Amino acid sequence: MKLTKEQILNEVASSPNKKVKVAITDIDGVLRGKYIHLDKFKSILESGFGFCDVIFGWDCGDVGYENADFTGWHTGFPDALAKIDINTYRKVPWDQNVSFFLGDFVKKDGSALEVCPRKLLRKIKKQVEDLGYSASFGQEFEFFNFKETSEDINARDFHEPKPLTPGMFGYSLIRISQNKAFFNDIYDSLYQFRVPIEGLHTETGPGVFEAAILYDDVLESADRAVLFKSGVKELGHKFRRNFRAVPATFTNRCGRMGRTRFFMTRVHMECQNSWNTILQAFFIACRMCFRFMLRPSIVTNGLLKAHGLPQPLPGA
Repeated sequence: MKLTKEQILNEVASSPNKKVKVAITDIDGVLRGKYIHLDKFKSILESGFGFCDVIFGWDCGDVGYENADFTGWHTGFPDALAKIDINTYRKVPWDQNVSFFLGDFVKKDGSALEVCPRKLLRKIKKQVEDLGYSASFGQEFEFFNFKETSEDINARDFHEPKPLTPGMFGYSLIRISQNKAFFNDIYDSLYQFRVPIEGLHTETGPGVFEAAILYDDVLESADRAVLFKSGVKELGHKFRRNFRAVPATFTNRCGRMGRTRFFMTRVHMECQNSWNTILQAFFIACRMCFRFMLRPSIVTNGLLKAHGLPQPLPGA
């Protein structure tokens, strides 16, 4: 059941945990966040809060980008204005049920900050809705799991990681059973975290799991995807497991894919249902898919141009 704003605020205020965790999605789809005091949370709920814009000027290893225009040493990496999205309220079950919220970046006048991935997705979502359609997405991840701590694998400079399970054995109930505490914690804890998993199983590859996240509205699904990646990593530390999503850890083995499923529903029956309208909505949804994965959508631009259709975000 969806809570009202008043119900959410009452829950947060009555929590025995007097801090709140807030997070922003950076340019690489990685969560960046912090704890703040409950009183601080109340004071910024409407006005917003400062969050250093360096997260748009460095990579996931905190190495600064070269030739970045938006932020850098030339700007001094100032704070940008972030606003809490009250509808993203969750409790983190593996962190004392601390209240958790996602935020977006905005300009001082309240308009969207163009480099904010979540704001950009909102914009593309609205373009589809303006054509009379709604878009639903579901994300699948294949990811490697290692019997390593962060300290161990860093000490070896990430050489020869030890897979959680050896060899190739997709859809193995035996290997689920061998690691049932880890499997169950992923499934159950993420469900409590409002990231429901549709299916979870071993995939072909050493230590590889596959998780399909239950589909929803595109913005909610994008939130679930980034929260899944962060959540599984946090849970893995409880079991001395190290999680790595999607990239080819072993270039000569299977187990390195991600999939985005989407479908569109016509919601305004009076909307013009011409082939061009359908095609345009489809390609915008394709662009949404690329943005959902936080990758450039040059291919989609080319398809739109080839069919003589307007490009929603030229040059993006």
